[in-house]
Amino acid sequence: PSHSVQKELPRLSRALDRLKYFPSEVRKKLQTGIVLDLEAAYGFHHTFIGRLQHGTQFKGANYYAQGHWESTEAEGEGQREERIAGQIKVDWDLSKQSKFSLNSSYFQSSAALPQPQYPRAKHKKSAIELIAAWQWNLETDTDLFLAWTGELANFDDPQRNRFEMNRMGAQVTLKHLWTPKNMLLMDSVGYWETMYQDDSRLDTRHYQTGTLLNSFAMSDAFAVEA
Repeated sequence: PSHSVQKELPRLSRALDRLKYFPSEVRKKLQTGIVLDLEAAYGFHHTFIGRLQHGTQFKGANYYAQGHWESTEAEGEGQREERIAGQIKVDWDLSKQSKFSLNSSYFQSSAALPQPQYPRAKHKKSAIELIAAWQWNLETDTDLFLAWTGELANFDDPQRNRFEMNRMGAQVTLKHLWTPKNMLLMDSVGYWETMYQDDSRLDTRHYQTGTLLNSFAMSDAFAVEA
């Protein structure tokens, strides 16, 4: 097994993955340099899509940023929808033993929903998420992983209610290789979530889990979870 630090940054949030809201254009392969895409379509609906992407590499680090804007206007008065999305990702090898990662994403949509009783009704929703992680090779056979996540989501319907969700979470993982075929893993994940309706607290949730795993010969395992 490899003794190098982990290169993948797990997503701690247990909310709906925000990336599923992003159009397919946002999920293209990461590229360096500046990339600008513009697209327009005309038919039953008029749609305009724009994407600006920039990435670069410098000593020990990789940087990538992307922005996406989409606007659709249907037939009829006031039937319009706009979506904005953005992402910033940074991976930085602080040393041969440690690595820092930062992943931030933002999503916002606004849609007009004309109805007989509410001819100018609209709803808005947005979400922003930030994940910071640090991976450290304590020794040749021991890795420590620390991560923190923060998330804010809003849904606003002026004719009805406004909802807001705040979440903060953390993860601590310690991995130790007793032998090349015997690994001990201790992992703990938790978050604190609060929900509001029209600025009044609606609900508070706390979540915590802990796992102790010892695998033998990479095939048999003994685990304790709480």
